[in-house]
Amino acid sequence: MKRAIAMFACLCVLAGGEYFAISKWAIRHETLNLFDSTRHRPVSVDVAVRRDYEMKANNGFWKLPVQPFMAASDSARASSMSARAVRRAATKRRRVIAHLLRHRPIAA
Repeated sequence: MKRAIAMFACLCVLAGGEYFAISKWAIRHETLNLFDSTRHRPVSVDVAVRRDYEMKANNGFWKLPVQPFMAASDSARASSMSARAVRRAATKRRRVIAHLLRHRPIAA
């Protein structure tokens, strides 16, 4: 019984290490600092892309899916907005992120 528990503990440690390694090295995190000219304020957009998906998209095999998310500061404002306004804002955010990903300069 002790051996089974020790094996299970080793597998849990291995799974935790693998999760940490994948989140650290297999996903590229980038923050884009943009400026919203209509509201006259800076906006930061966090983009996380899996490296294998990014390579396939760069080689033309598929397009990257873009999923909008709402920051914690936007949630209070969103609760006072109508559902249609929230959908419109999410669509606009999705288009902006997709445009930025398509026209991002290639780093050497």
